Amino acid sequence: MNITEGIWRNSHGFPDRVAVIYDGRPMSYGVLCGIADLGSAKLARAGVRRGDVVAISVKSPLAYLLMILAIARMGAVATPFKTDRPEPMKQTLLARNGIRWVIQDHGDAWRTDVLESNAYLDVNELLKRSAQDHDLSPAPVPQDVDNEPWLITLSSGTTGVPKSIPQTHERAIVSHGLGRAMNDGEQRVLVLADLSISMGIGNAMRPLLSGSGIVLTSSVKLGHVFDVIQRDQPTRVVTTTGVAAELVTHAAQALPQSLAMCSSVQVITVAGASVSPSLRKGIVTRICPRIEINYGSSEAGPLALANNETLSVRPESAGRVHMWVQAEAVDEQDQPLPAGQAGVLRFKCPTLVAGYLQDDEANARMFRNGWNYSGDLGSVDSAGYLTLAGRVDHLINIGGRKIDPVQIEQVINSHPAVLESVVVALQAEGSLLRMLVAVVVATAPVEKDELQKLCRERLGTSLVPGQMIFAPTLPKNTGGKVMRSEMAAQLRIKFEKDAQT
Repeated sequence: MNITEGIWRNSHGFPDRVAVIYDGRPMSYGVLCGIADLGSAKLARAGVRRGDVVAISVKSPLAYLLMILAIARMGAVATPFKTDRPEPMKQTLLARNGIRWVIQDHGDAWRTDVLESNAYLDVNELLKRSAQDHDLSPAPVPQDVDNEPWLITLSSGTTGVPKSIPQTHERAIVSHGLGRAMNDGEQRVLVLADLSISMGIGNAMRPLLSGSGIVLTSSVKLGHVFDVIQRDQPTRVVTTTGVAAELVTHAAQALPQSLAMCSSVQVITVAGASVSPSLRKGIVTRICPRIEINYGSSEAGPLALANNETLSVRPESAGRVHMWVQAEAVDEQDQPLPAGQAGVLRFKCPTLVAGYLQDDEANARMFRNGWNYSGDLGSVDSAGYLTLAGRVDHLINIGGRKIDPVQIEQVINSHPAVLESVVVALQAEGSLLRMLVAVVVATAPVEKDELQKLCRERLGTSLVPGQMIFAPTLPKNTGGKVMRSEMAAQLRIKFEKDAQT
């Protein structure tokens, strides 16, 4: 079955129901599907065929969504592609994903010798009906595509070039069915996440498949977002940890009535990275009293959920593992550990992808015997509560000792004035040893000595950051995850400049 079929059925059943509100302008299911059909017809006329991989480099969330629907509807495969990325990364993605076409914003002049001269398609031309298009018919809609991909998503790429993850029609339909069981009866969802990431497009597709509506905005400027909530009255807000932190900070500084402005919001869902106690408090007191924190991955989909109930029982946990997910912590010999004991986490579920494109080494490391090895460290207790303890690839070697920076960050984040933090290791001036440096985003004045004392009391002297630096924000990717390598690079530049002055 084609992933788009449910949306088109909704269009036939209630064509005038609002499907999307974009910058205050409503679009019905009938209009949404009609424009996507036009897009598929024009793609077919340009030469796009079933199975072709079509890259989308489009800034408008609505245009991005319409092209995703048009491409999937005709049995082709969409993949995100930003033409402002570094050229080596673009060339890697072109080759690995087998991209044959690129949909671009009007005026985007990027070109490559890898593609044919007719491979560049203007999104405005694809979505605009002209006089000569009156007899244009939608492309045929293949239904026997269950095990074929409709989308190639990308991993977070926090450690380099992102991995390519094919998402099949069948997996998306199963994921929708499981998600609907959790969020049945939803009315209108504001998606404050880039649709080019799995979390963004997944949370945009789910309400449309259920016959609900979504709210999209061309701007995520903080004041504008609160205006959107007041005007369009979403019942759920879905966003990343990074955007949630910015919203809370803006509300604390400029919007004392923010909670009243968000009165339509029944629940806010946050995903992408861990949520500190201070950020949780800020969300429930300034945006919405009911919070859900999703833990999952592009490879497996949603894995665990923390909400008001689980957080009241186990505030330090990442929530309870979903009933359709099998989760285990294993030791270095890949043997399951007793409940509650920490190790490397692995997951098995019906929404797990088959693997990455053209990456045998990563597939062998992360997909074994039906399990996905996420790279996260943590434990699962007998009641199904999942507790995270950092990542394998984030361990820092200080004088031969492996240190988990997340352990230090959790202690720093427990301070009521701290919104978030990141800990990295840098070479100490005039020393052969590396030094722990913490970068902290605070919502209220706090002394460095106070945070260092907190680390010393809870973790011991060896895990106290030598320097505490306060910053307004942390560098994050589109999924809300902190870019540790970029943060370390920024600090190295800062320290070098300081040493020269």
